[in-house]
Amino acid sequence: MTVGLPAYFATDLPHGGPILATYQTKPLMLFASFAVQPTAWQSFDDHGCQWATDIHHAYRLGQAWGEPCMIWAVPHNGNAYRWCRCDSNTNAIADMVFGC
Repeated sequence: MTVGLPAYFATDLPHGGPILATYQTKPLMLFASFAVQPTAWQSFDDHGCQWATDIHHAYRLGQAWGEPCMIWAVPHNGNAYRWCRCDSNTNAIADMVFGC
């Protein structure tokens, strides 16, 4: 899936007239990474969580905690938000849907 960026006008051209620039597309990938921490913490703690390299790594980290964990999505810009829980139900659904 791609996201189209809005067209813009360039007015500082040598001939002085504005021209319409072309649309650009880029892959829809908004996450810098994922982070894992126990659900009991309620709010995101970027110093206390464990950082994951990808979602599969996040699931493995969550299972290693030994208690219910939340996987947080951490975008390049903006605040982290809850992505999903790391528990046996989530793992069963992921196995059915994605074959992980």
